[in-house]
Amino acid sequence: MLIKNKELFAILESIVGRKININQFDDRLTIQKLTYILKELGVNFNYRFNWYWRGPYSPSLAHDAFNFYQNFDGNSSHISAKNQEIVEKTKNIFSKDIKKAGKLEIIASLLYQKEEKDLSLSDTTLISLLKSLKPWLSEKEIETTATKLIKSKEFE
Repeated sequence: MLIKNKELFAILESIVGRKININQFDDRLTIQKLTYILKELGVNFNYRFNWYWRGPYSPSLAHDAFNFYQNFDGNSSHISAKNQEIVEKTKNIFSKDIKKAGKLEIIASLLYQKEEKDLSLSDTTLISLLKSLKPWLSEKEIETTATKLIKSKEFE
């Protein structure tokens, strides 16, 4: 299902539980990573993602966010009933991790590389790959996040 920018930004703010500030780097990172994670959960935002230093990145999403977000009214009534279910599912799966841009970066990066390299989340090759791509992350942090994704059973 292709959704419009109003619904996308309403979904993002509903998930993080606050107004997103497009002028803050961590909030722009949150927009990118959370949009990718939601794409993996089956919501089509019609954005193509490529690999970038901080994980999956969509130039067109960045462009739309800067152009559209300045005038976004923050109205959650823009969220369809079906997508409201995905909002609640996302909150349940990731709980406190949603509030941390760095955690969202790890989650989105694991999911992107899993798809890109056709690997399982439990594959040690995926952990090693992400560690080599993001040497500032600890292996334990990556493994813990992968385990959480496996336990959710949403990304098999």
